[in-house]
Amino acid sequence: MRKLLTAGLILLLLTPATAVDKTGLFSIGPRIALWLPMGPINQALLEQGSFGGLFSFGLTEGLSIVIRAALDLAGRDGDFFDGAFPTDSDVNFNLFQAHLGLRWNMTPRARFDPFVQFGVGYFNWPVYTGGDPITIRGKEMYESLSTELNPDLGHMFSGWVCLGGEFFTKASLSLEFEIGYDAVFDFPWPTKEETEDQVGWNYRLDILHILTLGLGLNLYI
Repeated sequence: MRKLLTAGLILLLLTPATAVDKTGLFSIGPRIALWLPMGPINQALLEQGSFGGLFSFGLTEGLSIVIRAALDLAGRDGDFFDGAFPTDSDVNFNLFQAHLGLRWNMTPRARFDPFVQFGVGYFNWPVYTGGDPITIRGKEMYESLSTELNPDLGHMFSGWVCLGGEFFTKASLSLEFEIGYDAVFDFPWPTKEETEDQVGWNYRLDILHILTLGLGLNLYI
């Protein structure tokens, strides 16, 4: 019985909702996601989810151009940033991201259509200026951070890859899930140096690894 149920589910997923050729079709839809920055930045951020949208255009039946954008919400970890900003200061660490890429639709005429995406991303991250420069262990640091943004830092690019699938409820509407990965280059990590009587703040440029788990809807027109 279990084998029959499994076989029936596979047949259902591969049965076309209708014959859909994505060539020349546009899609648009909302996205919600959980974004997970990897590495030392986890000490500094409190992730609060992500929301955005996606737009695509079918070049061929199995290949689409994809554009997506999202705002990744994040708060500051009070323990990590203790004393970094003036008391009761209003700062955030929300991260804006946009991606341009290609999607390979593996079974474009089936009800369940797995896909692979790859491309490039742009990221904008708030980097706050420092005040009162000091030196700790030979490093140039700041005694505190201000609430002013540094316009020269926080604009970054990434390499991006994504795996997922669409489940079509009708020919023009699908539910989508995805797992994405970004390698963001020259990301300004917030760093802290401490001695017995001093605490200093600054940013260090490094690669940021981000994992994204997302759900979305696509309306094809």
